[in-house]
Amino acid sequence: MPISVMIADDHPIVRDGIKSAIHSREQDIIIVAEAANGQELLEMAQVVKSDVYVIDVMMPVLNGLETLKRLLKLKEDARVIMLSVYDTREYVEKALLFGARGYVLKDENTSGIVKAIREVAGGGFYLSPRVANFIIEGFVSRVTREGKIRGLTDREREILQLLAEGLSSKEVAER
Repeated sequence: MPISVMIADDHPIVRDGIKSAIHSREQDIIIVAEAANGQELLEMAQVVKSDVYVIDVMMPVLNGLETLKRLLKLKEDARVIMLSVYDTREYVEKALLFGARGYVLKDENTSGIVKAIREVAGGGFYLSPRVANFIIEGFVSRVTREGKIRGLTDREREILQLLAEGLSSKEVAER
């Protein structure tokens, strides 16, 4: 069954690039709608079904983080990937706390967005490797003097390390 995707980004070249990358290589991912801002996406989401929503963090009219919050009120089970040039902890943590299941940097190659769409559509999470590294480094910095991450088993620490290396949750589960 195809994965349906809705894209919101205020730059047509970004939307076109994602569509082109998907259409040229992926037969089972279909772009069902695209929006130039968050308000357009919310309006479309009421009438067009989508398995995954790819939302730019910074857009006019309604920014991506606010769009994320409103979309999840409208559709609790929406699976959202944030797309951004911003790789700061502030944006990433807000996106994840608000309910995003993925965060992809715009300087990542197109295989990254495809991998994110597949992972998130399957119920997993995806972070661009650079983002995963600094999120996990921040988490790991809360280490006790004995070198143990508080409250985590050896397997949980191993999983964090594999995620920091850029593996998907499916790839981690297979190890």
